[in-house]
Amino acid sequence: MKRASLCIILILMLLISGCSHKEVKKDNYFFYGENDDWMAGMIYETKEVFTELEDGTKDYANECRSELTCINRK
Repeated sequence: MKRASLCIILILMLLISGCSHKEVKKDNYFFYGENDDWMAGMIYETKEVFTELEDGTKDYANECRSELTCINRK
C-alpha cells in the first residue's frame, strides 16, 4: 500500500511539473575596453522567464546582474 501511494504521488508530481508552460532564457555578455590610461571589463548576466498562465495570459520576469572592473594604468 505504501508503495502504491508513493507511485501515485510521484506520478502526480511529474504531471504537475510537466504542465508548467515556462521558458527560461539566460544570456551572458562580456564587454572590454582600454586606452593608454585605463582598462575595463564588464560582465552582464540576464535571466528571462516567460510563463503562460492557466487563464491563457502570459507573464514575464527578468533578473540582471553586472560587474564592472577597472584598472587605472597611471
